[in-house]
Amino acid sequence: MILNTLLLRMLFRVFVPEPQPLQTDPINNFNNIRIAREPHLLNKYLSNILVLKAALAGVYAIITFGIGWRVAFNNYQMFLLKFMVVNQILRSLVLYLRSNISGLHDFRLDAVLSVTDRLILILMIGSMLLGIVPVEYLTIERFVYAHTIALLLTALISFLLVVRKMDEIDLSIDKEFLKTLLRRSYPFALLGILMALYNRIDSVMIERLLPENGSTEAGIYAAAYRLLDAVNMFGFLFASLLLPIFARMLQKREKIVDLLETSYRFVFVLAGYTLPRQATGAPSLRSS
Repeated sequence: MILNTLLLRMLFRVFVPEPQPLQTDPINNFNNIRIAREPHLLNKYLSNILVLKAALAGVYAIITFGIGWRVAFNNYQMFLLKFMVVNQILRSLVLYLRSNISGLHDFRLDAVLSVTDRLILILMIGSMLLGIVPVEYLTIERFVYAHTIALLLTALISFLLVVRKMDEIDLSIDKEFLKTLLRRSYPFALLGILMALYNRIDSVMIERLLPENGSTEAGIYAAAYRLLDAVNMFGFLFASLLLPIFARMLQKREKIVDLLETSYRFVFVLAGYTLPRQATGAPSLRSS
């Protein structure tokens, strides 16, 4: 059952890729840099980018459901897929709102928001694990529902915090700005989609090419892939912090060499420690 659940998650991650930190989302990337350089642009950009995000979310949902239907997802998988699409749209919204806060260099608040949805989810699911609610009520469906609630609350909190930091709310829509943003970002969006398929499609291939035990083997592969995801977070966290810092320093014509060297050394040390540990720990992981 656990392996099948992991497989289902990996299948969804092919069609519903998790938004990574700012550097892999061209719109968040653009917004983060511009707000870091010129904070007053927050008043203009918020309404325009929210409209663009809503339109792209609709296209994304249609394409995702179409692919799910094309690969013959059953009714149960399509039911879960609907909620996971909503979750991914909410997560993308949270990342966009956080890009405004980190662009304003409020990194402490950004750090709190980065774990808010996890904290809410832990509190909801933890009540079952602690025996407050019978653990039998914890199913994959209820877990997805809880995740949706956690992301919805986080998006609402993030939106209110961003609005509080605005001098004035400008609800006007600049069509030329939206066209320019789409034109500049679509090559990077295409790259992100292709890389997501490149990194995730192998789990679907394993399940489809092994008709007898494909689910089991793909589930084992999915569990192992979580190690790579966990290690990648070190680099992503550094990138999401350094991007707005470098943007503002370059705007002020300050030298970035010292900060660049320090961050590079720190990431290099982490990589040098983590890679051997992963390699030498592989036999014990397999035996467990």
